[in-house]
Amino acid sequence: TIVNAFDSYNPASLSPSVHNYLRKDMGFNGVIITDGLAMKGITNFVGGDQGKAAIKAAQAGNDMLCVTGDYNKCYNALVKAAKNGSIPESQIDESVKRILRMKIKRGIIK
Repeated sequence: TIVNAFDSYNPASLSPSVHNYLRKDMGFNGVIITDGLAMKGITNFVGGDQGKAAIKAAQAGNDMLCVTGDYNKCYNALVKAAKNGSIPESQIDESVKRILRMKIKRGIIK
């Protein structure tokens, strides 16, 4: 969904503006999860490429990606982006910390 007040070009799951608002303005430090990345509302913004959608979603600031289509394509694209620095290691580390804190808080892990 396009939220024009934040970003008139990208759906919320792909929008750095939406994520900056959540983190900086609202002080949200929980886990942010995308919509399904195979939805046309997402893939239409990246030329139909689910791998590009996954990268753009991670770059926008999502911690967890809802991969509803081609898992291997998304996985391979994300690994490549992490290795070439398109997704900074520090960002990945912060996402992992948020996910682990959530799992500990909910008793999923000790």
